[in-house]
Formats: sequence, C-alpha cells, structure tokens
Amino acid sequence: MEEVVYQFLLQSVGYPRAAIVSDTSVVFSVSDAGDRPTYLIVDPKTATPLAVIYVVGAVDAAGLYAASTTADIHAKSLRPNVVQGFVVRIDFKGNTDNEKIQFYQSKDKGELYPLTATTFPDLDSLRVASLLHSNKTPAVPLGAAQSGAAVNASVAEDANELPQFDDSDYDGIRPDKKTKTKGKKRTGFWLGLLLVLLAIADAVSLRVTGEPLLQLTHVLLITGAVLAFLMG
Repeated sequence: MEEVVYQFLLQSVGYPRAAIVSDTSVVFSVSDAGDRPTYLIVDPKTATPLAVIYVVGAVDAAGLYAASTTADIHAKSLRPNVVQGFVVRIDFKGNTDNEKIQFYQSKDKGELYPLTATTFPDLDSLRVASLLHSNKTPAVPLGAAQSGAAVNASVAEDANELPQFDDSDYDGIRPDKKTKTKGKKRTGFWLGLLLVLLAIADAVSLRVTGEPLLQLTHVLLITGAVLAFLMG
C-alpha cells in the first residue's frame, strides 16, 4: 500500500524525492512506531516539515477517525496550525478507482475533509499554506505603535513650546494699520491743499503788492514739516 502512495506522490502530484521522508523515525520517537506517520513531507531546500501522511487499509469509519486524530496530533507536535495532516485509505477490493484509493485531510478533533487525486496539494501548495499560517502577525507591531505614539507626543510637546499666536490678536492688528494709513492719506491731502492755497495766496500777493506773502525760509520750513509728518 505504501508503495502505491509513494508513486502517486512522485508521479501524479510531482513531489521531488527529497521532499518525501519515508523513515519517519528520524523525527518521531521509535517507541511510537505503531503511530508514526507513513510519510513526512518537507521542504527539500530547508527541511521544514510541511505535512504528515498516514496510509491505512480498508478501515471503517472508526479506523479513519483514529488515523485522522493521530495525524492531527503529530502535525501539531511539529508546528501547530502549520503542518497539515493527511490520511490515505486504500481498498484494493473497491469497484472504482475512487473506492480503491481515497484521500482525506485531517482537521481538529479527528474531523476529515475529503480530497481527490487532483485536489491533493502539491509541494508549492504546502509551502504557500505554511507561509500564510506562519505570517499571521499584526500588520503594525504593538512596539512600533507605541513608538509612534511616543514620537507624536514628543512632537506635540515641542509644538507647545513654540510661540503661540492668537488669531484674534492678529486680526485686531490689521484694522489699526489700515486706520493709520487712511489717516495719513487724509492728513496729507489737507496739507497738500493748504500748500496749494498758500502758493496761490503768495502769487496774488506778489501781483498786488509786489511782495511775496511767504519768504523762502518759511516755504522751506513748511515743506520740511509736511514731509516729516507724512514719513513719520
């Protein structure tokens, strides 16, 4: 029976010879010879256990249950939830190929999941399943999350140490500037108008009396005072 399954694994499923360990005593205790798996499937590159296979004869439902339970126990003893357990039942007296050889995957508590010759997992399928189960870790480790929180807290503390500006204070500054600017424009307008009027009066005085109303010194002083006010 074992030879039939061995050839099936090699030819039909495509396992390399190095992936099929027939002498399972290298892994399992000799004292458990009666319960040792028939075959151990490993990754030939890393020798990582991937599956255990039990080959049984034409046993009844109770015999299948016992084989499945044993397969599950040994699979978990190697790598819990990573190594898979399989049971192959052979009955040469079966009328059809499906009756002669039957494939099952063992689940928790001896539960059996039926397979076929085409759905029996190959080596790559076992590798992928092993990686999926082995990589079940949080997307963001707790330590990294805590470090990130610490960094954010540090940034917040640094931000609190920076000068704080109140928007209301800032908004209150702008109207004062506008008011001062408008006030200067209005004052400049009236001073300019005053200078124009003084210039007209000076011209009239010069035409009527022959003497200017303002002396050159007065004009310079007035002009300087206006410019100083506007630039202040």
